[in-house]
Amino acid sequence: MAKRILTRVMLLGFGIIMALAMLEVGLRVWFGAHGSESERMMYLYDRATIDAQTAQMIGVPYLNYTLNPNREGVNQRGILGDLAQVPKPDGVYRIIALGGSTTFGHDLNAEEAWPAQLQRILQDEYGYDNVEVINLGVPGFYSLDSVVSLATHGLASGDWL
Repeated sequence: MAKRILTRVMLLGFGIIMALAMLEVGLRVWFGAHGSESERMMYLYDRATIDAQTAQMIGVPYLNYTLNPNREGVNQRGILGDLAQVPKPDGVYRIIALGGSTTFGHDLNAEEAWPAQLQRILQDEYGYDNVEVINLGVPGFYSLDSVVSLATHGLASGDWL
């Protein structure tokens, strides 16, 4: 009798474990195919993946940190704003804005930061449609950081300046 009860309990436990495993696999497949990015972060991603995608800054050589390209409003080059066309079209003039949080536009979207406003003023009020302002500002940067950022993001990538 005890052996029979033990067998039933073990079968019930095995069934529950299998049901939970199938539910886990099904939810992972569902959220992987149909879930939003925030749902994937809640249910699928591990801590390292979440940190890599949500961190505002990432470590880089020659600087302590720079903008994370996975953040909203930051382009693939780790620069706030739209991705500049490469190579730079003939007749286009690019202005590089360097600085810390005031240049970056801390707590502002890319269009509200002063480099984007400068570009808008030059284009709309002065008619310079061939001018682009590139925002290389990063919160917490000081003068040396800005110079290194210019050398690594700007001058070293001469094909887009």
